[in-house]
Amino acid sequence: TIEYRGVGLLGHVYTRPEDRRQGAAMQLMACLMEHFRQRGGQALFLGTGYDTPPYHIYRVNGFAGVEPESGYMDYYSTSQDEFDRAYFAPGSTAIEPVGWLHWPVSIPLFLGAFPGVVRGAGLGVWGRRSTEGPLLPLLEDCLERDASGLPPRALALVQQETRAVVGWVMWSDHPLWPDACLVDLYCHPAFWDEGAALLQSLEVPESHTCLAYCDAGLQPKAAALTAAGFRCGATLNQRVAADRAQTGWVDVEVWENKGSFQADGSVVR
Repeated sequence: TIEYRGVGLLGHVYTRPEDRRQGAAMQLMACLMEHFRQRGGQALFLGTGYDTPPYHIYRVNGFAGVEPESGYMDYYSTSQDEFDRAYFAPGSTAIEPVGWLHWPVSIPLFLGAFPGVVRGAGLGVWGRRSTEGPLLPLLEDCLERDASGLPPRALALVQQETRAVVGWVMWSDHPLWPDACLVDLYCHPAFWDEGAALLQSLEVPESHTCLAYCDAGLQPKAAALTAAGFRCGATLNQRVAADRAQTGWVDVEVWENKGSFQADGSVVR
């Protein structure tokens, strides 16, 4: 496991093919989970293939799928409701450059049952998907930028008591349009009122147009984008699945800011 203050991710279970179906993985998992509980662990998250042998090994050991047909699973030493209430409790926050300590504790935000499917387009994170894999290239880039004296291109809003990541903003080079940034913003529902300040703390290339995407009807995010100088210019109808089982489809709005915003919160047009 990789944890910070009892919250994190479980890597994986692997048994050599010739040694499978002899109970080794089950014994190891039982020991690991008991040790996690004894250490005061709070929550673990993982990703595997849905309805595969590893999926059922994890399920027997207390993990549950986060939604129907999803291979992402979670485990709580108490319950999900108790964990969410305590971990994402209102409290003082700070905006921090994204680093390794945010890696395991960003997962509860992105895997959570919260409003918003467009969570991290620049990371390829749509809906309830873990940041375990998608965050690694970004972290490497953040370290290189820091070593070169460049401003961070990803910031985390962190609840200071629990150290939960309750908000996230980043920019990427847009994969389609030249001289354009793709800006991602996502917050826990209780912290959207800090979304505009988080977004305005991000320094983007001044010459770039900024594009952001938002679930149609997600008003708290729309309000944060508006406060940061973005305007909605188009709607892409039924663009992305609402969940893993594709029980519905979500309209996605395209927001644009042709200026750039500075670290002091001002918008330059």
